[in-house]
Amino acid sequence: MSLQLTNIYARQCRHCGKQFEANHGNRNFCKPPSKTEKEFGAKDCKITYNNLIAKSLRDIVKGVNNQTLKNLKILLAFFLKGIYKVSGAQLSSKGFDNSKSTGRALDSKGEYTIPIYYIFQLINLGNDNYLIKKI
Repeated sequence: MSLQLTNIYARQCRHCGKQFEANHGNRNFCKPPSKTEKEFGAKDCKITYNNLIAKSLRDIVKGVNNQTLKNLKILLAFFLKGIYKVSGAQLSSKGFDNSKSTGRALDSKGEYTIPIYYIFQLINLGNDNYLIKKI
């Protein structure tokens, strides 16, 4: 009976798939390029891998985040002008999308939910009129 030794440091890079030998137990990416290799356009696999994951997450929330920020800017513009009561038509004309809020709160009686847009609540007054209230 013979013992077969395996190289516990032999790995395959998570990004490029290249075989490499790790110099410690938790390395999962091949060795980063040297300064001269970077000058010729070589990429660091770990950085590229993590950047691609971050980009895929940003792509998922991009539309929602852009619209919620736009909603905030619209409410802030009204608020800074001293306009606290607005109609749905006024909001819509500026590109406001009430389905893209950043949270919900209950009114003082606990009966209705009030949408939150970062630092503002948009309280429905009825007849397509709203009150912009800073939190």
